[in-house]
Amino acid sequence: MSEQSRPFLSRLITNPPPTPKQPTYGLPSRSFIYPIHGIPHLIAHRSLHPPLYSRIVPVGLLSLFVVAFMFTFLYLPHIVILSLFHEPFPRSAAATMILSESACIVSILAEAFLTEKQIVDVFDIVLLSRTKRVRGLNKRVEAMIRAARILDVDENGDRRLGTHIINPYVKFREAVRVGCYFVLELPLCLVPVVGTALFLCLQGCHLGPLCHYRYFQLLGWDKATKKAFIKRNWFRYFLFGLVHVMLQLIPVASIFFLFSTGTGVALWAVDYEKRNWKEMTAGGRPGWSPEEEEEEDELEVSEDDQTALLPPPRVIAEGASGGQKKSWLTWWRK
Repeated sequence: MSEQSRPFLSRLITNPPPTPKQPTYGLPSRSFIYPIHGIPHLIAHRSLHPPLYSRIVPVGLLSLFVVAFMFTFLYLPHIVILSLFHEPFPRSAAATMILSESACIVSILAEAFLTEKQIVDVFDIVLLSRTKRVRGLNKRVEAMIRAARILDVDENGDRRLGTHIINPYVKFREAVRVGCYFVLELPLCLVPVVGTALFLCLQGCHLGPLCHYRYFQLLGWDKATKKAFIKRNWFRYFLFGLVHVMLQLIPVASIFFLFSTGTGVALWAVDYEKRNWKEMTAGGRPGWSPEEEEEEDELEVSEDDQTALLPPPRVIAEGASGGQKKSWLTWWRK
């Protein structure tokens, strides 16, 4: 890419659509639909299958082993403990607790060692492919991705997701914080009738905002901006996280729903980007003055650079075509 195009890309990535002050311009509503919407989208788009296929067998076996172990050795003790607390439905409450604990164990192990890299790939693929037909937004999104990772181009003109420039994984302290919340809130399941439902709702509150960790990273938002944005959209994040938690309670199939939720959260981000881009480009380029327009004309991009900027028909995850996969395990995270 030529040096002339770099300032143009820099302007795109450093000026993401700002968070509007009006609540109506927050994230798209009906957030509980997106984890479900991700299921048919994941099934219908073959470009998303390689990351799923590469992890479905090991994580499926891990999930089956954890659930079988938990029900074999801990189901009856859970029933006894819940009966002591006058729980009217000890069997169903014990089963919910076992599934919740199993889902937490599988999620921690899978995301730490097996699936996090693949889910990041799914998010990036959906973000690129769903914005490629929106003029201007496609360049912005590709600039966001290029600022975070390398995009390679093969002989057919297809983009391949390459190595990361910025560490894309959830920081260790965030994982520890969510784990601590789980341990501290698990005794709520001992409360008769409403305890289990309250526990699941609190888990949804914690996990909902964490689903957009990659999106916040691509936007380059600082901690204060993320906190304000999450606070403004907390109820939408809660509904999204609640559906995500409920899907993770399904034994063995939780690995598929982990990827479908990653697809759904990317579709949610795409809808937000499209709406912001449409609203802010109604009267011209978003937040650009005429002087900046003249400066852009001076920084005209060559034909080769235009080819590099425009998204291709397909985006392929690294190693999807049978090439040797690079090691991605980053246990000692920055």
